[in-house]
Amino acid sequence: MISRRQFLQVAGISVYGLSSTQMADVLGLVLPASAVSQEAAFGRLLYPASVTDDLGIVISSLIPDTVVQIISSSAAAYTLNQGVVSRSAIQPMADFGAASFVPDTPCPVEVIAPVAAVRQWCEPSAPLISRVGHGGVFAYGG
Repeated sequence: MISRRQFLQVAGISVYGLSSTQMADVLGLVLPASAVSQEAAFGRLLYPASVTDDLGIVISSLIPDTVVQIISSSAAAYTLNQGVVSRSAIQPMADFGAASFVPDTPCPVEVIAPVAAVRQWCEPSAPLISRVGHGGVFAYGG
């Protein structure tokens, strides 16, 4: 049995090696001009990770749930503004922007932030029940 993360890695869902314009070329699609201008790759740190320079020397570290911009990728690592980080440490994120509407509840909700806290009641000091990571979906009852 493989984990969801392993499945996504195998299926290529988490790979940002090809830009949307390159992918469109491969598939023979024509993207609207607005799609090209919105292209950006971001990621969220899953656990504490070392940032290295091009020679592999550790220059800093990043903490979980830090959002970083992915500049480029290879089979083993992502290149960020800060340096190079192992692919296994970063979950790629789509940049959805701010929500344009709030649906009636109850409804399913997808987390587009790096992580969302689920608390026992709606107050910052309420006990934490769980955390839902980017892309996670849960039923919101209102």
